[in-house]
Amino acid sequence: MAWVNDRPSPSNSTHIRLTLSRLSQVYRSPPEAGPLITINSIQINSFIKRITLCLTPHTILFVSHRNKMKKIIVTIFFGFIVIGCVSCAQENQYPIPVNVFMKDMPPTMHFHGFTVYRPLDERWFINTREQNPSGVIFRIENPSPTHTFNASIWGDRIAITPRTKEELKDYVDKENLTTGPRHEILSYESKVSKIQGQWAITYSHKILDKAPSNSNEPLVMTVIGFVVLHPSGERTVIRAYYSQRGKEDELDDALDDIGQSLIDGVVLDSAPGTPIKD
Repeated sequence: MAWVNDRPSPSNSTHIRLTLSRLSQVYRSPPEAGPLITINSIQINSFIKRITLCLTPHTILFVSHRNKMKKIIVTIFFGFIVIGCVSCAQENQYPIPVNVFMKDMPPTMHFHGFTVYRPLDERWFINTREQNPSGVIFRIENPSPTHTFNASIWGDRIAITPRTKEELKDYVDKENLTTGPRHEILSYESKVSKIQGQWAITYSHKILDKAPSNSNEPLVMTVIGFVVLHPSGERTVIRAYYSQRGKEDELDDALDDIGQSLIDGVVLDSAPGTPIKD
């Protein structure tokens, strides 16, 4: 169970995946904190029926004065708003999205299959809309309009059952090197490793984003992270990376240091709070 009010976990087919299209989605402004209003159709239909039953001929004659009718219309309008808020809070159970900064985070954050230790840098924050029981996105406030930095950690399932470390590496390399017309791979490195005794692939690549939404000129993107097999299932993995994007002279090695510190705080679990032994 995640440590902030959970929103429903998406299916594996739509869940966060480390692709360049996914990185493009992450590289946007973080969600604004504000209320989420969702109107429940069943509650609306019930509400409309009640209003209709109240508007009998006698009632209509009684409130036929224009000003009174305006009051009824306004009441109905605000009634829909109230129903939407109730639906949001009670049925969908989506939290009002807020930014949770490092100082307000608990020492450990538990997700399905792994735990993340609270990051050390005070600039990190999480928007509750970008967290669910399977994973989370960490952000810092954008250093400039064209320079952004974030980190993602999540559980996933891959399409193969690797029998060797080399098969896992080939799979991860193919994922990371698959691009569309918007992106160009400038450099890429990967190697076989182990995390808590489990096969892992660490990687680092540099990408040219030719059509970023926050700049009229191409930006350079770096992505550094790992994919590690989780013993809970043959195709289950935990993915983690940190990434910055900006003009070449905006990229900051100091951000890589705090990003590495964050993903180094990922611990594979057999149960919440029970680390997998090497």
